[in-house]
Amino acid sequence: MNPIDNSFLNHPLDLASLGSAAAAKSAAKPGNALSANIALSDTPEATAGEVLSKFGQALQGEMDKINGLQAEADDAVQQYATGGDIDLHNVIMAVGKVDTSLQLAAQIRNRAVAAYQEINRMPI
Repeated sequence: MNPIDNSFLNHPLDLASLGSAAAAKSAAKPGNALSANIALSDTPEATAGEVLSKFGQALQGEMDKINGLQAEADDAVQQYATGGDIDLHNVIMAVGKVDTSLQLAAQIRNRAVAAYQEINRMPI
């Protein structure tokens, strides 16, 4: 079995080729999606390894948030079931948040798997 060649991870990735560098930087401004998790460097070039690392960190952060929402929903259900001081609509809201988050995570996973399969079908 041949070892996997990871040399591509050290090649620079020109973010400007994906769109303007200004647009790439504006996407990472506070208030935009994933701005807290992915911060672009001042230079328009980053290695593929850096991009993969930051993407992985962003995904891990989002999965941690979903895990926290699941724990909050479980606590709300447990508190309501034992007659605690919580309203039913708060329990439903907590369960709805985690349900929506899990559906979004599943769709992101489906898109990532589809992209991976498409790349594997490309001739070299």
